[in-house]
Amino acid sequence: MARGVEVTGIILVGSNYQAIVKAPNEPNSRYVSVGQRLSNGRVLVKRIESQGSEPVVILEEDGVEVVRSIGAPTEGPGGAGTAAVLPLPPFS
Repeated sequence: MARGVEVTGIILVGSNYQAIVKAPNEPNSRYVSVGQRLSNGRVLVKRIESQGSEPVVILEEDGVEVVRSIGAPTEGPGGAGTAAVLPLPPFS
């Protein structure tokens, strides 16, 4: 599920970042904050961090962290996708 989440943007609201995401089993995109869950509670929005100059969303599913960058292709039944599981430096 986490590898199928599409991230279309990240915004700063006050001092908190929010991501605009579309989960594979949900009909619409939505804004999410750190700590919220997707896909009927199976996927946790764990962190939003920077990878170089581009922020990424770190999701967690079944104890595994999955990194999704803005606009990265999703992994679905027909393709390999580009999700990665990586340690990242803190968001600055």
